[in-house]
Amino acid sequence: TQSAAIRNARASAFAQATLGDWQLALDVGQRQKELDSLTAGVPGYQYEVDAKNFGLRAKQQAKLGGLDNALVLGFDQADWTRTTLGAWGSVAKQASKAVYIKDDLTLSQGTRLAAGFRSESIKQSDNSSGVDRTTREQAWELGLTQPLSASWSAYARIGNSYRLANVDELGFTLPGAVLQAQTSRDLELGTRWRYASGRVELRWYRSALRNELGYDPIIVNPNSYNGVGANVNFDPTLRQGLELQTKHTLSPSVTVQVNAAVRQARFTQGAYSGRVLPLVPHQTVALRAEWRAAPGHTFNGGVNWVASQSPDFNNACSMPSYTVADLRYSYQWGAAELSLAANNLFDSKYYTLAYRCTAGVTQAIYPEAGRALSAALRWKF
Repeated sequence: TQSAAIRNARASAFAQATLGDWQLALDVGQRQKELDSLTAGVPGYQYEVDAKNFGLRAKQQAKLGGLDNALVLGFDQADWTRTTLGAWGSVAKQASKAVYIKDDLTLSQGTRLAAGFRSESIKQSDNSSGVDRTTREQAWELGLTQPLSASWSAYARIGNSYRLANVDELGFTLPGAVLQAQTSRDLELGTRWRYASGRVELRWYRSALRNELGYDPIIVNPNSYNGVGANVNFDPTLRQGLELQTKHTLSPSVTVQVNAAVRQARFTQGAYSGRVLPLVPHQTVALRAEWRAAPGHTFNGGVNWVASQSPDFNNACSMPSYTVADLRYSYQWGAAELSLAANNLFDSKYYTLAYRCTAGVTQAIYPEAGRALSAALRWKF
């Protein structure tokens, strides 16, 4: 038998100030994670993660003749360290620094033009795999939003994005392998409709990815405790879909929101060409509602349905669809907020992760938590 215990601790702080026509924001945070796994009562894979992040952003709203312009300048820094214990002991580190700029220009007729650029330097090291490198990645985007009427608008966006392996992924690779940066060419088209009682947005997106980062649970890997499984770069993949978002006010105290999506994710080249990517549901639907029962008293709840998905690259197994609900009550008293929440309200038995298919049967299942109750006190100052 196998079992695991995970402990997560997070702390964050946010501050914002206005100086003239500039708005400054500071965001800092820290995360600590510990995992202890047991196989037949014997300690197995164990690690600790310590992560810190720092972000500084400056935004200026200004008039340029008869045009409105919003300029954003920013700096991000993140540091990760993962220490693996036991027989597979190792230390993996990642440090990144990024600068970015984004500018939104609104013309007199309401046409909005947007452009953004980000450059990031990343240093990664892992004494188990021998990785020790510094790379630089860049991303950009161009966007256009065009009003069609007082209530309708359409928009388009193109861009190039990237993602690098983090320290959770970096050390669990094939011998001698160095994970490459995941890159994506992105295209998005959409339309928005705003009316007196709500809004509707429909968007179509398409992302053609190279070196997508993911986990292969069946690849032979001498670095793995059971001989198989590694983080790898996939062959070229394509992700595309259609998303619908709506929000409607039923009364001054009640609003409802519906989000629905149909998506496709498949390999376009390589050994699995044409196959569906694992752990990607084809459809999702979420219904949420908020009821402001009395001044200061708010109820918020929702139901989320997720369609079946495949856990394996050969698409020989299927994971069942599931439905979960949540409910939250909050009381606002001046600067203080007291809240009570229930996640997985009806204690549904379901799972979102599985990594193995044997003779048509899904295995290596990681079940989700049952009903969870929480209370919180927040103070704004």
